[in-house]
Amino acid sequence: MIDLHPLLPFIYIISFTLLLYRVAVNDKPSKLAQLAVFLIIGIILAIYQGANLMLFISILILFDLMAHTFGSKSAVVLSATGIVFIIIASQAMHTHLIAQAILLGLLAEVNLIGLKQHNVANKKVETRRDLVQIGFGILIIGMLHFFNISRPELAVILLILLGYLVANYANTRKDGRVGRYLFAMERKYTKFGEGASMLAIGTLLAFSFVFDAKYIMIVISAIFIGDALATIIGMRWNGIKLPYNKKKSLAGSIAYFAAVMVLPYLLYGIVAVPIAIIATLVESLPIKTDDNLSVPAVLIAIYLLVEILP
Repeated sequence: MIDLHPLLPFIYIISFTLLLYRVAVNDKPSKLAQLAVFLIIGIILAIYQGANLMLFISILILFDLMAHTFGSKSAVVLSATGIVFIIIASQAMHTHLIAQAILLGLLAEVNLIGLKQHNVANKKVETRRDLVQIGFGILIIGMLHFFNISRPELAVILLILLGYLVANYANTRKDGRVGRYLFAMERKYTKFGEGASMLAIGTLLAFSFVFDAKYIMIVISAIFIGDALATIIGMRWNGIKLPYNKKKSLAGSIAYFAAVMVLPYLLYGIVAVPIAIIATLVESLPIKTDDNLSVPAVLIAIYLLVEILP
């Protein structure tokens, strides 16, 4: 960790400038109110954990701006700035605090009540998306488990930010090679990058509040691998539907359960069974919140509950 005191005046200026710019580019008063709520949460979290308040808030506002301008040239610059800023901040702040600040900034731009699951429209596109999703899940789990680095979570966060940079660049150059490739994998009924953003938020949620690398890998396996396999299997064997959710198939839920149980079983043994059952149940519920947010939220709540129990 480095001494931030010589940099504090610059951090204050950056924070104030970012906040002024955020207000200037705002187009909906409700979004400013939502940002204010997450700023208050951020201030409470930073003070409670003894984090540098202005650095924490600077990160939060920067990534709220990045999410607010997603898909524009401004977002390309903000994404690149965010990568540099996080590398510098990592020398003075723990990774879980950085994850919390980024998470709150992104959540300030998400419509948490209106997120919905949709029926699959194109099996070929969906399969390609899901295979890429599984690949990234395996990569993240491998980084957490195998890489001989002291802070693998930071490497994953930087990987997420690099993804935001590439996505923003692609959206400004839709006819380019990268743009054509990414848009070819995008669902027609969602905004560009919406699914990937929810995966990023779920991952950041785990990094923010879980301090056991093995349990983080369980959350990652659920939202990256379990979710993708459930979709692939469900598309092909979707005859029997769940009685409480006709949009979900029994085959897909069985695939999800199997995928989520494998890694926890290898890490924790028989305790994997209730974890997999709970994750599968939450993923299959007919709720409007994206399961890439609801599943990690419930799994993390279980983790925190177990941690505080005597």
